[in-house]
Amino acid sequence: GIAGVKDRGRAMDRVLIAPRWSASDSKTAAVTVKLPTSQAYTRYHYTETEKSIVVEMTSTAADQDLSVLLPEGRSIASVAVNGDEVSFEQHQVEGSHYVDLHFDTVGARQVELALA
Repeated sequence: GIAGVKDRGRAMDRVLIAPRWSASDSKTAAVTVKLPTSQAYTRYHYTETEKSIVVEMTSTAADQDLSVLLPEGRSIASVAVNGDEVSFEQHQVEGSHYVDLHFDTVGARQVELALA
């Protein structure tokens, strides 16, 4: 769905976070997915402005993939994680463009995609 959290492993030890909010009228969203039996969870807050997309995320998963749908007609100028510029990958599905990042540590982080 539009929230885009998918368990790719067992008990959310590997997750895909793929928010597609830029395809909607929503410019902010807060999403939490929790497995009560294991206490595993993934949570993010999404904010889109004219200049950037910010995803504040935290998860108990040790393996996390973030794939953010870009607004139509926009590209990426840079990506920063916790304020530090990082390299990133991009992919396209039909006419939709995505920015992809991988994290292999548990914890909280802020990802800022500067839009061009």
